[in-house]
Amino acid sequence: MYVEVFEDGRLRSCLSAQPYYQQMIGKYSEQAFYLEDGSRIEIEPGDNSREIILYSPPGNALARLAPDAGDPAAADCFAKAPMAIR
Repeated sequence: MYVEVFEDGRLRSCLSAQPYYQQMIGKYSEQAFYLEDGSRIEIEPGDNSREIILYSPPGNALARLAPDAGDPAAADCFAKAPMAIR
């Protein structure tokens, strides 16, 4: 999963499970990502100031997101996903 958060709180996400790609828009507010399909993904700070952790119920593995501007895999996902940011 790749997430790009803009200064105004808007975001776009891209899920890559090749050959499946899906892009959604949303917003970041109150320690959560709100996606256009109604999903709410709670986040918390990671071990350092540049990392966030997707909330995980007990028994599920944690997912950590770290900044990686210019990641070719993220660019590929956004390019192949059918929806563009609005």
